[in-house]
Amino acid sequence: MLSIRYLDSTPPDRSRYQGVLATSANGIRALARLVSWRDLPVWAVGDASAREADSLGFVTVHRAAGDVATLADLVAGRADPAAGPLLHVAAQHLAGDLAGALASRGFAVEKAVLYEAEPAADLSPALIAALAEGRLSVALFFSPRTAATFARLADQRGFGESLRPIKAWQADLSAEWYYMPHAALTLAVFGKKIRDDIYEGVTANVNLGTMQYVGGPPGSVPGTPFLWTVTAPTNGAKDTYAGVELTWQHMTEMGFGVHAQFTATSSKGYDQNGNSLGSIDAVPPVTSSLSLIYDKDGLSGDITWDHASGYTYACNECTEVPGWPAKADAFEWVTASIHYKFPLGLEFYVEGKNLTNSVARTYLNGNSLLPWAPGQSVGQSSSGVGAGYSAYGRTFVAGSSYQF
Repeated sequence: MLSIRYLDSTPPDRSRYQGVLATSANGIRALARLVSWRDLPVWAVGDASAREADSLGFVTVHRAAGDVATLADLVAGRADPAAGPLLHVAAQHLAGDLAGALASRGFAVEKAVLYEAEPAADLSPALIAALAEGRLSVALFFSPRTAATFARLADQRGFGESLRPIKAWQADLSAEWYYMPHAALTLAVFGKKIRDDIYEGVTANVNLGTMQYVGGPPGSVPGTPFLWTVTAPTNGAKDTYAGVELTWQHMTEMGFGVHAQFTATSSKGYDQNGNSLGSIDAVPPVTSSLSLIYDKDGLSGDITWDHASGYTYACNECTEVPGWPAKADAFEWVTASIHYKFPLGLEFYVEGKNLTNSVARTYLNGNSLLPWAPGQSVGQSSSGVGAGYSAYGRTFVAGSSYQF
């Protein structure tokens, strides 16, 4: 995104400084081009600039944890402000205020502009093709200017709609009633809106530069563009959530208690074109749980029943059959445990999970004859655990622990 151009600056006077501040590998390279001395200590922002200083022969190199704040802490902890100013080798545009952070601790910092990072005029052909084909799902940038340059060039090439920032608004309101010690009743309502979310979208009629020749070999008949249908992560979805949650907990002085929770959620999703995707993936409309508890004199135990209603596992544009979502059946899960803790810190316990031997089932378009789970596609894979027909079996664990 940025090309480096080294400047023919006046070499810094070694006798004026107590050390060199390097916030990039390019800065230390630019300095090494201009001077022959290597005996001033280098304070490097991270591993990359520290390795570059080592490779160029600087005798003493201190490295921070990768950001301006830790570099300022490192310098302040080991250098003396009275020993003289610090030379900061850098470009004209800086990320972070290192000079300000050190000035507040009594250090003088002099900046030497030894190189320039010039923005690229366009994306490379390989990157343009990768973006058009949806082969990139994550991009890492190591400076705000690099990220801004990429966003500008991508927008210039028509990819700007895929780079909109995700925005979310959320509101919560709750009321709690503690009607006696160790007992409470809570009611909460919540709502959330997400704009320009990322989802697996399908774009038809994409020109990737492929030519097709009908009626003869290339050269004998005119070629026409072959238009592809591309499935890739897409920016622009809109999601809404709203719901209510009711919780009750009551513990008695005899050690017996109960905990109950009920949550109802309504959700709706839309693609980047405003088409409805139905309910948002993996958000059950209703979840509930009920626990019976005992906790007194070192002995504790519980048995818990959890329930999730049927829900949309994958939206109607996210499966192999357009318009057919993957729907998960309702699922119930029962766990239990018992613990005994001796006064000296020794504890024994027995735990059991999925005592009802429940099986998670997911079907294409809700049809019980069409079990569905995410499969593998070119260059990537996803897990089908929890979908299709996932049998977990019952699990029992017995053990002990000692705290001292």
